[in-house]
Amino acid sequence: MTRNLWKGLLLFILLPFLWAQEGQLIDKVAAKVDGETIALSEVEEAYNLYRTQVSQKEMSDEELRKYVLDELINRKLLYLVARDDTTITVTDEEVNQALEEQLKSIEESMGKEQFEAELKRQGITRDELKKEYAELVRENLYVNKYIEKYVKPKIKVTPEEIRKFYEENKDSIPSRPDMVRLAHILILIKASPEKEKEAEARARALYRKILKNDNFESYARQYSDDRETADLGGDLGYVDKSAFSGELRDRVFALEPGDISEPIKSEYGYHIFKCSEKRGNTMRLSHILIAVRPTPEDTARALNRAKKVMEELKKGADYDALVQKYSDDTATRDLGGDLGWMPLDALPSEIVNAVNEMKPGDVRGPILAGLGYHIIKLLDIKKGGKPSFEEISSDIQNILYQRKLDERLKKLIKRLKKKYYVKKYI
Repeated sequence: MTRNLWKGLLLFILLPFLWAQEGQLIDKVAAKVDGETIALSEVEEAYNLYRTQVSQKEMSDEELRKYVLDELINRKLLYLVARDDTTITVTDEEVNQALEEQLKSIEESMGKEQFEAELKRQGITRDELKKEYAELVRENLYVNKYIEKYVKPKIKVTPEEIRKFYEENKDSIPSRPDMVRLAHILILIKASPEKEKEAEARARALYRKILKNDNFESYARQYSDDRETADLGGDLGYVDKSAFSGELRDRVFALEPGDISEPIKSEYGYHIFKCSEKRGNTMRLSHILIAVRPTPEDTARALNRAKKVMEELKKGADYDALVQKYSDDTATRDLGGDLGWMPLDALPSEIVNAVNEMKPGDVRGPILAGLGYHIIKLLDIKKGGKPSFEEISSDIQNILYQRKLDERLKKLIKRLKKKYYVKKYI
């Protein structure tokens, strides 16, 4: 496992306050390292973060807690040796700057309004939060400076080592897929207003039943049109905030553990969400989907609209201008429909078949895929296959460098455990 806590020493420092359950944990000592204490709450905070990143197959709860405690001990050992080094100093200004950078990162990730609302819910100001975590940030800055000064300068990766690694592993290096950069004009197949109202009415009636009977999972199994999750009681697992966009994201992430949302509209229909757990930018969610099902007439209407766009293109209309005028994909409309680089084999088969017959600059459509008709433009293509040594040498260098850093840190920790007193209490 490569998730050493000293590799991203500020990563989890400020996140735990966002999902801390006040009053649930009576803090006690988890370990002592010389005169320094590691609290049980620190272990639980780090455990909660890493549990969202490490599968149960990779590590059980017990194994992960042990791993987290060991890594916190290792970090504390590195702090002690750095603090005792008179050539290393950390100023209050550096601590404040690091705290501000972390707060800004969290604020950008969450959104300013939600971040401020979370501070208010926790009953803590921005300055109080900084004060609470200042010493922990100071410790991590000491550790980073020590590693930069004494560990990293001793690590060298030679061209011979890079070449040797490549020759020994080139057969197992995975091939890269063909990559394509596409633009599209999306014409959604939109259900009639009558179908929309019908689905919304069904969703609201179901919402009222759920509130009355408190049996979300049972209703999900019985009524949800998302059959992949229906048999799981609607369970979506842990979902990152980035999986949603716009108003949908704001409404979903306004939920607190135990909350059930009113029906929320998406391109798929009406969702009723249940929040079971909230960890910063991650939530444990379940949902019931009441789909809005278009009629054949709705599909024909969308196809006719897409054909009209193609006719305008054939007459010489500008593609970017038609994206602005017609595309229902609001996320790419202002980008000329640009979808960015994507693996070709990750696209729907209907799109893949068209792209295989295109060259950069070509336009094809209408193509029915997903929720509507696409008029695609191939902007560029990169052929895949086995990467050459030149293409992958910098990646190999990074791999070898990290291995050597890990080895040096392990040896250093082993020596420090002989120098400083360490005792676990859990």
